Amino acid sequence: MKKIKPLGGYPRDWVKLKPTEKQLERERKQLELERDKKRDQIREKGEDKEALLGLWEIFEEPKLNVDLPNFQHVPPPPEKTTSNNMEKRLGKIESVRFGHGGYQDACIGLSVTLGNGSWGVGDFKGAWDPELVTTSEHTKWSEEDRSKSIDEAVRFVSKLLKDAKVDSVDKLKNTPVEVTFDGMLLKEWRILTEVL
Repeated sequence: MKKIKPLGGYPRDWVKLKPTEKQLERERKQLELERDKKRDQIREKGEDKEALLGLWEIFEEPKLNVDLPNFQHVPPPPEKTTSNNMEKRLGKIESVRFGHGGYQDACIGLSVTLGNGSWGVGDFKGAWDPELVTTSEHTKWSEEDRSKSIDEAVRFVSKLLKDAKVDSVDKLKNTPVEVTFDGMLLKEWRILTEVL
């Protein structure tokens, strides 16, 4: 029997929920009210300033009585591994170059155009160019991520050269390829080693 995801998502009891900001704010206000009430009681009794100062030290940093559980990640729904729209097409590498490309030509890597005259698609394997784009505290990737991406791109080029039995990127032009699409989305492509 196939398990179906409920319409409203996964059951709430699968996750230990983190307190919301409203709940935390409510708890803070409650603690502040308790502190103010204690302060007024001390003043009414006429106790000394040391008692008031001690009260402020105790309540200055409100300690929340919220038990934060060990959070558990909700597993995402199973990924779609196959699609009814998977299609393989034969074509060739219509153009290829190694250099600037990708997003706003701010990346460095391999740019290829695949097709056969009746269809065409572009692909890019690379990373942000270190001479054009620098990391900062706002970037969501590190220098290690960039180095890893550049390493993956060079290894990809090395495999292409080996599979095509050539020794430079420019000689990859007109090499036959098999391209896999999922609907209109390019999934992967490879050199057709069977015909070389």
